[in-house]
Amino acid sequence: MAREMLGPRSRFRPAKLRMRVRTFDSFRYRRFLRLWFAMLCFSSGYWLQQIVVGWLTYDVTGSPLWTSLALGLDALPILLVGPIGGVLVDKFNRKRLIAFIYGYQATVTTIFAAVVLTGNLEIWHIFVYIPLMGVAIVINDPARMSLIANIVPKENLVNAFALSSLSFSLPRLIVPAMGGLAIVLAGPGIALALEAGLQLGALLIVMGLNTPITTRRSLRMTTVFSDIFDGVRYISRDPVLIGLFALIPLPALLVMPSIQGLMPVYAAEVFHVDATGLGVLMSAAGAGSILGTLFLASKGDISSKNVVVLASMFTMAIATGIFSINVFFLTAYVNLIIVNASMMIYFSISSAIIHGRVSDEYRGRVAGLYILPWGLLPLGGLGTGFLAEWLGAPHATQIGSGVMVVLLCLLVWRIRTLRQPVPVTSD
Repeated sequence: MAREMLGPRSRFRPAKLRMRVRTFDSFRYRRFLRLWFAMLCFSSGYWLQQIVVGWLTYDVTGSPLWTSLALGLDALPILLVGPIGGVLVDKFNRKRLIAFIYGYQATVTTIFAAVVLTGNLEIWHIFVYIPLMGVAIVINDPARMSLIANIVPKENLVNAFALSSLSFSLPRLIVPAMGGLAIVLAGPGIALALEAGLQLGALLIVMGLNTPITTRRSLRMTTVFSDIFDGVRYISRDPVLIGLFALIPLPALLVMPSIQGLMPVYAAEVFHVDATGLGVLMSAAGAGSILGTLFLASKGDISSKNVVVLASMFTMAIATGIFSINVFFLTAYVNLIIVNASMMIYFSISSAIIHGRVSDEYRGRVAGLYILPWGLLPLGGLGTGFLAEWLGAPHATQIGSGVMVVLLCLLVWRIRTLRQPVPVTSD
């Protein structure tokens, strides 16, 4: 306990390693390393959930619309109560909030697995399960991002957020393929039971994490909305944050629904593969994410962060359009690598800029507002699903890609800070 209170220098004291490797620089901080392993288990469970839910929904309904909507529905709670999660992160112990979320998800998944295993599954079960799991994102993401900024110094934030993205993308390389195989060999109920086990493992790991002691103000329900508006005003005073926040809705509305949301449809109708093939396609996305995050982590700090953010966004949009014209499984696999490498680079750098500029008092609320646009995923899934039903999945993806390129050009033209290199810390 005494060591946690010694001051800033001791708080960020790294573990001693004989050989310094820049790519994994933030792993020198023991608390970050422990948090990373907890995130790895949590992310493995998430990707297992995606493959099972996508397969179950398309198997039950045979509808691209319902499948796309189901895979984006976990973001709905973000849109409804996302900023409230940020307020909770600023008021309570962040480690305990994360631990609670892992336990909650393990419980909900166990119940859903029992429904599937007993053969009582109906479509409404899926559409109840997904929002219940999405509630966890409202608290987990702001708490995780804020905690990283608490236990890693600012000069290492780009590396830390890149490695944080790696904990999300590494399981994406392996787990979907294994999940698809588990569905074929043992059934979706067993796959869901494995997901609950991974969530329980994340809980056990994070419980042993020692976090910095910080002073928190007590939570009062009468001030929740004023606390949220304080966060909005904080963002509105920083032109750099305004520019970054303007970009966030684009992947949620136009890329994720067009790629991840329609992946089961592409697997069945374009590439003509089963659940194992679907898992391989989703694993390709993981391979791209890993390449992108490892490249970024190896670069250390980056001076022209906004330039890299914009380049990754344009690459993401163009590669999404190219994916829609692929008819061969192998070239689609490579294309997905490019899409997701650029997406992870965008996430990591924008998160580092935001959390490096925000004071700890507002960090949870800003993080809650940062994830708010991801609540638009169901809306994007609904629109993409309608287009896929009407025009087919490839044309729906092409429309999303084209709209994103046009909107990016307009934002770069209208928002000056997107065209100017900026430091991580505010002036």
